Amino acid sequence: MADETTVTDNETGPEQHSEELRFNYNGGDTSELAQHLTGRSLSARLPTLVRRSFSLAWAVDRRSTIALLACQVVSGLLEALGLFATTTALSALIQSAQDPAQLRAAVPSVAILGGAAGLRAVLGIAIQSLSHRLAPRISREAEYRMLEAATNAEMPPMTTPASTTATTRPTGESRSAAT
Repeated sequence: MADETTVTDNETGPEQHSEELRFNYNGGDTSELAQHLTGRSLSARLPTLVRRSFSLAWAVDRRSTIALLACQVVSGLLEALGLFATTTALSALIQSAQDPAQLRAAVPSVAILGGAAGLRAVLGIAIQSLSHRLAPRISREAEYRMLEAATNAEMPPMTTPASTTATTRPTGESRSAAT
């Protein structure tokens, strides 16, 4: 067939890499790792992770953390109020199909729904602002704590013969001269 194309050794194709990215888990096979990553094990770790995140935020800026939590709680309450107003407004609108005079009964619910949505939008802006203010500071504090833990970690003594010769070798001597 004339439409078929063949690749010969003379043609250059895309560069191929022999390097392969792998996830190395010291516990064994990846199926063993998958057994450890269950919904139950992840949900068991969640309270600890939330507590650590909260303690980092609290250490960085208490006022912003309190303001962020307050905005989140008020936003959640306004969402619940909006859902309640929606059901009330919808039931009034459905009943007004039979009697148009009952259409006015939906006005307070629609007003509450609009007010709750407006306040939630304002709170959403405040939440975004506070989150953007806290996030870099929390990240910096976490990195600082990680570096502090790494620098304060105790190194095990070197007991192998190769490690003791590497530490006792004179500084001017090359590796090939030492062996």
